[in-house]
Order: sequence, then structure tokens, then C-alpha cells
Amino acid sequence: MSDAAISAEVLDTIYLEAREALLVANTERDHRMAMLSMRRAARAGHPYAHYEMGLYEMQLGAPEDINLEEAVRWFQAAASRHVPEASSELARLHLYRGDKRFPREAAIPHLIAGAELECPDAALEIGKCLLLTHRNDESLQHAKDWLEKSAHLGHPSAYRWLGYMAWRGLPVLVELDKAVALTTKAANGGDVAARFQLALLGMDDFGERDLHSPWNKDDVVIELSCALQLEDQLLKDGEISLEQFAIDHLDGVFRLIEDDFPREVLLAAAAGHLPAISHVGENMIVESGLFDEPKGSKPSEDETTKALFDYGKRLVAHSAERGYPRAQWIMGEWYSRRSKTMDDALRLLSAAGRQGHKASQTLVEKLFETSCKNASEISRNVFLAEAGVVHAQFELATTYHIDGKAKLAFDWMLAAARGGHREAQKRLAFFYELGEGCAKDRT
Repeated sequence: MSDAAISAEVLDTIYLEAREALLVANTERDHRMAMLSMRRAARAGHPYAHYEMGLYEMQLGAPEDINLEEAVRWFQAAASRHVPEASSELARLHLYRGDKRFPREAAIPHLIAGAELECPDAALEIGKCLLLTHRNDESLQHAKDWLEKSAHLGHPSAYRWLGYMAWRGLPVLVELDKAVALTTKAANGGDVAARFQLALLGMDDFGERDLHSPWNKDDVVIELSCALQLEDQLLKDGEISLEQFAIDHLDGVFRLIEDDFPREVLLAAAAGHLPAISHVGENMIVESGLFDEPKGSKPSEDETTKALFDYGKRLVAHSAERGYPRAQWIMGEWYSRRSKTMDDALRLLSAAGRQGHKASQTLVEKLFETSCKNASEISRNVFLAEAGVVHAQFELATTYHIDGKAKLAFDWMLAAARGGHREAQKRLAFFYELGEGCAKDRT
């Protein structure tokens, strides 16, 4: 009987038997025989067999053995037959591969296709993208909606991201109790990175801790002790070691430092958790002692020290470019010491300031005053207001109100009020009472 002549019922049986064989395969021969059956089902047109073959091509042992073109072909075949997981895998290739063959913007149709089919992974990725690239409260609300949809569909990581939003006061108010509850739910659901986020939530003023103060690893280990119980769940699908998992994600960095950091932190970092990645990098930088080298000093000739610093800076920069505010502050401080990179410093510090990072707001204001002395007052206030500096937001709102620009005045007064500016909070009541720039509300 040819593959093309296999009935749908028989095809389903072949697929299910191959799937079962894969789950119980103990030897290389068992696995090979199961994949032969799976390939037969795929060639005969079973959509989920197409998906399994794509995963197989992506999970071959050595990097040089991975056949991306073949994997994409199988995923595309599965996606065209409405397998939502295949759409999510295609989207991930475009979002995280860092390859010219997979431009990031091409991820969008795959994400939408997966989300329309109620795929929790696709909804999660849409929510994350909207959150990390948000421009206003409306886009933050859309991000929250998608993350809530993913959580409703059962994705534990969605609860961690919702917890992060509550922690950072996005889109409106900081809700620490809610952040802890959501993050705990993610951790209990098997999200290893949530253990690290719980540790951060348990630290007083973690986001503002001085860069050069020592990190008490014991504080983190206490909160993360449960993460080791989840290690198998994190790694079982790929059947790879913790070391290989970390190397695949961060180019062997963890081999240099695995004896110096709690294993739970490395797990979270290897899983792509930005605070964990930044935390590891930050402590490598501090340990190297090179962050505070005087300008013009002779570079260190010690290869280990230089490697420690370079790897650390690379990890922090990775987190900074992906939106983690503490990492943006660290890199902003680093760039601010070099005149050629002042624009990068202002860009990163402004991005962190917009997320409410107080140290970044303070530093960006100081840098702007010294590097942009000829800027007009309105230009100064616009720049600093967009960087989250609340007194600049208040001053800008006042200026717009005097100029008769009621909507702009209201928006910036609201931002300043949310940032804790007391006079802005008082004046906001008058905006609502008079309906200036907003719907009239006397309550």
C-alpha cells in the first residue's frame, strides 16, 4: 500500500503509535524506528506528524546537524493544516534566531495564525512583544489582554509576565501582592524563571540597589530552592543536560561561572529570563573590577579578568536591549563615561526611566543638563518627561495647559500623578471636574 492510499483512520493510528513509541523509546534504535513511523505518517499527510518531524529536525544533537530548512518545511506544512504549535515554532524562529533568513517582522502572521487557533504559546509571544515594545497605555493593555488569554489557555509563563506587569505598575498601578500571587502561580505551574522573579520580589529595593554593593547569594537561594525540583520538567523535552542547555543559549558563558552562582539562577538565565541574565552579567562585571577603571587607564592584561568583564557586559547589554530597566541603567552608566556613546547612554536611561527606574531618571536628568546645555526649556521638559522624570512631566503639563493644549496637558498631568507628584495629583482633580482634556467626572 502506498503512503498516499492510507486512509485517515489508518493514518491516525500510525501517528498515534509512532507518538507512543517516541514517548517510551529507551534506546537509539527504538527512537530511530519510531521516527521512521512518524516520517511515514508525515509523508502521507498527517498534520501533527509534520509538526513532530519539524521538532525532530530542530532537536538533533550537534548544532551542525540541525537542518533548519527541513524543519521550516515541516512546520510550514503543519501550519498550513492549522496546527497552532507549528505556527508558534515558526514565530520563535523569527523572533529569537538572530538569523538574516528569519527577519523578526515575519513572525507576526505566524503568531496571529497560532493565536487564532487558541495556541497559548502564540498568545504569550504576542503579549511579550507588545509589552517590550509598548508606546502607551493602550498597547500595554493589549499586551495584558494577550497574556491573560495565554494564561487562560494554561501557559504558566503568562502568569509570570502578568506578575511582572503588576510589579512594575504597568499599565497603571504597582500591585506587589498581586505580582507575588501571579508569579507564585507561574512557579507552581512549572515556570522555573518565576522562582527567580519571586526572589527579586522578596528583596527590598532590588531595582535600586547600588551597582557596587555585594550580592547576597543566600537571599536568592532561599527563595529559589524549589527550582531544582523543576529542572527535569524544564529540560525533559530536549533530553539535554543543563550545561548544554545553557551553552546553546549563551555561547558557553556559564562554563566560566557555574561554580560561583546558584544553580537555580543559571537555570533561570538559561531559560531566557532577562533579570537573571542581567544579574549574572552584573556580578561578573563587579567581580572583574574593571567597571570603574579611570578614563584613559591602561587596559588590564589579565585574560581571565578581561573575559569576565567582557562576558558580563555582553549579558547585561543583552538584557538592556530587550527592555530590562536595571540592565539599561547599568549600560547607560557605562556609556555615559564615554563621549562617543553619550547618545546610547541617554537612549537606554530614558527607556529605563519610562519604566519607573528612579536611578535612571536621576542620571538621565544629570546627563541631559551637562550634555545638552543649549536645549530650550520645552525641549528639556519633553525629553525628561518622556524619560519618566515626574517633575518634568508636571512642568510640561503646566506649559501645555497655559498654551491651551488641554489633551496634552491632561496626559502629562496624569503621568506625573501616577509617578507620585503630589501637586499633579491635586491638579488632576480639577482636570476631571472641568472636563479639560478628558471626560468630565465630578466623582
